[in-house]
Amino acid sequence: MVVAVQLAALAYGMHAVAVARPVHLVFEADRLRVVTASEIDSADLPKAPDGLRQLPWTGPTLVSLRDPRDSEEFLKSVELSVAGQEPSLRPAWWQSYELSLPQLLQRARPLAALMNARPDQKDVLEDVIRKAELREADLLWLPLTSGRTMEWVVLIDKQTGLPKGYAPIDGFF
Repeated sequence: MVVAVQLAALAYGMHAVAVARPVHLVFEADRLRVVTASEIDSADLPKAPDGLRQLPWTGPTLVSLRDPRDSEEFLKSVELSVAGQEPSLRPAWWQSYELSLPQLLQRARPLAALMNARPDQKDVLEDVIRKAELREADLLWLPLTSGRTMEWVVLIDKQTGLPKGYAPIDGFF
């Protein structure tokens, strides 16, 4: 009986980890959003572009969002957002991260703006900059959100547009 209870607890724990795992880091207009497996409707996955129809097990992949194709799709998107389904949770809207790099680099902000807005978090930010192994001048930042929090930032390499570090700092001000 004890073995059966332990196996059931292990199975439940493994299931909880599997559905809570982050699967994508999605560039969404002015932020990056962590998307977990539990937030994606598996019935929508066939609508995703090739290469994004399977949810990864090895960590989140970088994805961006395409623009609406027409005004009707835009209005439908607004309705879904009001109903609580953010664009980053819609596989049909996903596209390669590289396709949105110009917009991402344009929206990302210099670290000086974050340091000026959050001077009490300077030590935390400097530690993340040091671990990124880049100079402050080589990094930009964007807010990092998820279904659970909006109080993180992601540091981005100014040259490649790739995330280089994360800090528990509120990026909305």
